[in-house]
Amino acid sequence: MGPDDPDRPVKLAHAALHRAGEPLAFGGGVLLAPGTVLTCAHVVNQVLDRPDFAQERPGALDLLAVSFPATGRRRLRAALAAWLPARRADGSPAAEGDVEWSGDLALLRLLDDPGPAALPVGTGPCHAGRPAYAWFGSGAPSSIAAVLVQGVTERWIVLDSTGSAQPVVGGYSGSPLWDRAQRRVVGLVVSRSGLRAFAVPAADLRELFEEAGEAVPGPLGVEDGAHGPMDPVARQLLGPLRSVLTTPEALADLAGRFLAELEAEPEPGPEPATGPGDDRAGVDVGANDARADDAAAIDAGAIDAGADGSGADAGFPASAERLVRLATARPHGAPTLLALLAGAARTQEQQSWIATTALRVCPEQFLTAAEHRELLTLLADGTVPDPRRCAAEALPLGPDLEQAHWPEAVAELERYRPRYGRFPQLLRTVEFAAAAAGPGTARGLGAWSEAVAKRLGLAEILLEHRAQARESAERARERGPQRGAPAPVVQVQLWRATGTEHFSYALHAADARGRPLHRSVRDTPVPRSRLLAELGALLEEVTGQVEPGAVPVVEWFVTGEELDLAVDQWVYRPDELFPGVLGQDFLCVMRSPELRRAAFRPEHRYRWQVLRSGRLALVDRQDPVVQQRGAPVPVCGVALCCPAEEVPRLRAIALAVGVPGVLWLRPADHAIPPDRVRELVHGAAPYQLPRLVYEARLTESPDGLHRNLALVWDSPDGHPETLGLGDPRD
Repeated sequence: MGPDDPDRPVKLAHAALHRAGEPLAFGGGVLLAPGTVLTCAHVVNQVLDRPDFAQERPGALDLLAVSFPATGRRRLRAALAAWLPARRADGSPAAEGDVEWSGDLALLRLLDDPGPAALPVGTGPCHAGRPAYAWFGSGAPSSIAAVLVQGVTERWIVLDSTGSAQPVVGGYSGSPLWDRAQRRVVGLVVSRSGLRAFAVPAADLRELFEEAGEAVPGPLGVEDGAHGPMDPVARQLLGPLRSVLTTPEALADLAGRFLAELEAEPEPGPEPATGPGDDRAGVDVGANDARADDAAAIDAGAIDAGADGSGADAGFPASAERLVRLATARPHGAPTLLALLAGAARTQEQQSWIATTALRVCPEQFLTAAEHRELLTLLADGTVPDPRRCAAEALPLGPDLEQAHWPEAVAELERYRPRYGRFPQLLRTVEFAAAAAGPGTARGLGAWSEAVAKRLGLAEILLEHRAQARESAERARERGPQRGAPAPVVQVQLWRATGTEHFSYALHAADARGRPLHRSVRDTPVPRSRLLAELGALLEEVTGQVEPGAVPVVEWFVTGEELDLAVDQWVYRPDELFPGVLGQDFLCVMRSPELRRAAFRPEHRYRWQVLRSGRLALVDRQDPVVQQRGAPVPVCGVALCCPAEEVPRLRAIALAVGVPGVLWLRPADHAIPPDRVRELVHGAAPYQLPRLVYEARLTESPDGLHRNLALVWDSPDGHPETLGLGDPRD
């Protein structure tokens, strides 16, 4: 390993983990700070002869030894500094057979001095489309494996090794993932599957340990700059900034345009000092407000060019650091900087890197300053609807907006990220607002969305959301402007006393914005008439707050055995001329969370999230497509067009695997042909099921269809706090 070896930094930091007295390495590790080695928790478990996914924090590591193959074969003792075992998405321990997990990290504190030759290595951001390299745990130079970064999931970097003679195999776990162009470690190899491998992003390491409550001893990686540790966003911005802006003139030009777009007048900084030895052009970094000094230095053109004027290492990195610190300190600063940087990019690879960074490092503010100002100006037009209505229509499982004003709504929606997919939900809401706005404003909002989506590389995905918004607006025009107004929700938890018509129950009510209105519990079973009297009084109170055209929702939480209970036919208000029938005055749906399988909870959330683009399946027998996980166009609703004796089994399957809406015919005194359900839902989309069933109950049908329609409509959330669904007397 010569001084010109491009992999020298990572080789000096590469650690191997051994079992005491045995020559072979079980896996790798990396020296990220003096005396601190990062590795995988499952590698530590293997060395200690424990199951790979053992969760308990190990005690003494007497069986474990660490070596640095590039600097010698001496074995070093270590103690555990931080422990983050592998866990599933729901927080439960990972197990054999799992293909993805989170965590699986361990920090080791060296008890012996590794010597001056073993040097910590810096970390950097990972970006798609670039090659990276990993070594076997032993660190043997010939074991190098070349991989291609395909992308970053919610937890891992996805790697392919199809072009490498040496794929990543068992024993590479804990190896640092090395970006040769950056000369930085961008991840830690954690798992493999065939020719595909996975790594934990280096940018996430500190956050992962801190979220688990683990104290991290010292920095994870080499810190940049003279102003102290940089936050993760600033660190990830540095990579593309340094790649694109290779001269001090280019950096100074972008810095000036950046400040102009922010419309920020920086506070006056100290008088520049030009004495010898100051490699930061005299910027007084000892001032109390370092960020104000950064802005002043950039605005004054104090971009360091180094002693020879070439922008070499002494000056240019510090100036780039000041710029990214300022970007993270100002509202919409990071996306503004990245948008300007994209305009200066020279290659497609740089463009891809910048786009990936824009989606990854700006979770709370992805709009540039100019985009944000333009959007608020467009939304101030009087033809744009209330943001609460637009968000309720656009986001089936979105945030409950408290504010009726667009500036506050934009701030909240910009922070909101869906669990699945990467399309910003603010853009989706703007599309729904544009579809309902006046023609001039609609064109302006559409052009705005197109520009933002193009910058983020989401132009094609935007078309689908735009089509859905226009379809929604067209339906709203057909049914009248107030028909889709948000409505309050009343939840009834019901427990039947065995063999009787007496019930225990809990009542919950919330207004159209989700704010609680009522909560009561009756533990002692009472006759159904008593339940209906109390429910009727609550419904009378709730309906007084309903907007014109909206229909309050009544959700019935029942056990699986009670799903055929005809609650929608119960009369809650006796009257000779106008009796109050629940299913005709209110939108009644059933919910039974106990029938949902825990393993399919992510699938249930996914189907609910894509409700408007999902499909309705007409089922007359068990159909594998209903159980398919992660389908691009998933089944979000099931209409059971089967004989009555098949309904319980097919209904249970659909609910278990996470289908939000299931429609069926309850047993009737006279048989109703199953094809009647097929006729009812012909051409309907899943999200239309509740309204379709409500309207069918309003229409008398000779065969009794209107009295026997039952619907489960079940979101992943919105369960009452005391949802026990058992007998309260137990």
